[in-house]
Amino acid sequence: MKATGTTETKNTTIKVTLNREVQDEISYADGYNIKTGEKVHEMVEVKLTVKANGTTRTTTGKVNDMPFLNIYTAEQRQARNIPSQAYARFGDSAISEEIYNAIIALINKLDAEIGTVDGQKEIETAEKIAVEKQAIENAAIEAEITARNNHSGWCNKCESYCYGDCKS
Repeated sequence: MKATGTTETKNTTIKVTLNREVQDEISYADGYNIKTGEKVHEMVEVKLTVKANGTTRTTTGKVNDMPFLNIYTAEQRQARNIPSQAYARFGDSAISEEIYNAIIALINKLDAEIGTVDGQKEIETAEKIAVEKQAIENAAIEAEITARNNHSGWCNKCESYCYGDCKS
């Protein structure tokens, strides 16, 4: 599902396109295209157009991982000699806090408008179950390693130095 929204600030027109769909995940393995299951793909495209001269800047990225839209820290401003009115990075340039907030508000609005797509809840539930199962398995492995490392070495079952891994 695709949604597009536009908003304006005093000097800039902002257009955001959000695309969310369930697609087959494909692993390209030495000439073979192997389907590895379905996955929710999200992509956002942000286009800024300066009203005064018509200059347009566009950048794209994933909705929950937007390195193209990062807020500058005080250390980054100082180290890179970035002006104080530059609030966040937009692609290779900087934007003000007003534009950043307008972009985020528009992304949130489009996200709520699209909601969930067919099959998304099932995929997210399956991923959550897989993560929980992996956490349980990791905890069991960690407990086994801890027990083995805490073992003194002498086994009362087999009366030798088996470190507790014997089957006696």
